[in-house]
Amino acid sequence: MIKKTLLLLIFTLTLPLHAQLIDDDPCTRADQELSFRARNILAHLPLELSRNSYILAQVNNQRILLVGQTRDAAMKNTILELLQKKLQESTPHLTNNFSIESNIELTTPIEVQRRIADNLLYLSVQRVLANAVLRNYAVNFIVVDAKLYLMGVLTPVQADQIVTALSELRGVNKIIKAFEYINS
Repeated sequence: MIKKTLLLLIFTLTLPLHAQLIDDDPCTRADQELSFRARNILAHLPLELSRNSYILAQVNNQRILLVGQTRDAAMKNTILELLQKKLQESTPHLTNNFSIESNIELTTPIEVQRRIADNLLYLSVQRVLANAVLRNYAVNFIVVDAKLYLMGVLTPVQADQIVTALSELRGVNKIIKAFEYINS
């Protein structure tokens, strides 16, 4: 009992902090709103879906990246349809401006211990990105099952610098780049 309580406490304390500073940039505000609403919808999935899925969302430039696991294609489709519908209802001013990209795997959701390890890895990624050279790059990320998903609007050189720095991080099994590239 104590071990489970301790694990739950560690998990709660190490949950990735996805909140970003309020910015006057309309795109940033839209990302913040989409991020808040998408995560809220995913946190309140119907019981059958939530028991059989582990889904996280990250938003960058009004692109919603969904990652995680669900047991089968029917559940995945239900989650995607539910998210799309509820986002359209709750953000009518953004309806035509956002997209949802799914990287949801059809498999058993990862266990709590793996989620804790992912959250510790998340903190390590934050430390690497706080590096003086990398801190000025607008990068969002999610860690799920030791896979690091990266998003941002960068030049190819900046993206390579970030991937190089993060590829040396112990615990990262795979880096998935979802960058939007701009000319340097």
